[in-house]
Amino acid sequence: MELPVVLGAAGIAIAAIVAVVVLLVVRELRSRGPRPGGARPGAAPAGRLDPRAEIALTHHARERMAQRGVGQRELERVVRMPERTAVDDRQGSIRLERDVGENALRVWVLPPWPSDRVVVKTTAWSYRRTTTIPRREIGRVVGRGGERIRAIQASSAARISVQPDGVVRISGDSQAAVDRALALVRAEVAGR
Repeated sequence: MELPVVLGAAGIAIAAIVAVVVLLVVRELRSRGPRPGGARPGAAPAGRLDPRAEIALTHHARERMAQRGVGQRELERVVRMPERTAVDDRQGSIRLERDVGENALRVWVLPPWPSDRVVVKTTAWSYRRTTTIPRREIGRVVGRGGERIRAIQASSAARISVQPDGVVRISGDSQAAVDRALALVRAEVAGR
């Protein structure tokens, strides 16, 4: 049984636009090629690293490890047993992370991961601290429209989130930034 199809000029124009958009999206997806580890954009590569896999370090990675106090044992633990993985399209690499005490060690490796030879591009610590403030002081720390918390973040170069229950999470790329942010939050609570 055939159904009549009635399309006016507007219907034909809409159908043509939809067809062009679909073709452009398909072309864009095909032009990107395969993702690191075969993953889709932003997806974490699956799998675990074979214990016999070789871990190679770039010159840059060795320099950063020395500058940031990252030991070989810590690095290998992150690469072999990461707690979190993510494709870092901006860096063209895969970021592996593992908590070490209150902090997290981040290691960027070249794709594919996992493989029988892993090349480490660089490393960095993510320093973190958590404190609790009285709920009645949240407004003072955050400020009108978030003005005060933004000023503390700008002054300390740390990232701060304040939860409704008074838990304050601070993270940064250096211990000094985290310590400064913590001191500024405490000073704000104290009214200084």
